[in-house]
Amino acid sequence: MLRPTPTITLVASGPPPGDYHLEDARLDIPDPSTAVFKAKLVGPVGSHVWARAWVWTEADGTLAEAASAKMNAGDEVTLTVRLTRDVPKRHPCGLNLLHFRQNM
Repeated sequence: MLRPTPTITLVASGPPPGDYHLEDARLDIPDPSTAVFKAKLVGPVGSHVWARAWVWTEADGTLAEAASAKMNAGDEVTLTVRLTRDVPKRHPCGLNLLHFRQNM
């Protein structure tokens, strides 16, 4: 189960962004079973990109996920991830949003 929250801005973790990264990443949890991720997909001009978001727990692995279709660098993506089953409160959920370039 997710805890409903107002929209929050996400902070990237890991190494500094390369050519492909997210900007202005946000998360909204409007109800206990829905997470809405939004971000700008950054990449070289004219490149094709896609994004994937998922909700997981250490005990159960991936619980639900969503992926975008092919998009263009500079596009804003919105991914809605819906849980289809209850998650025990003792299993905290992790939320992830990734951005990838499309191999051509």
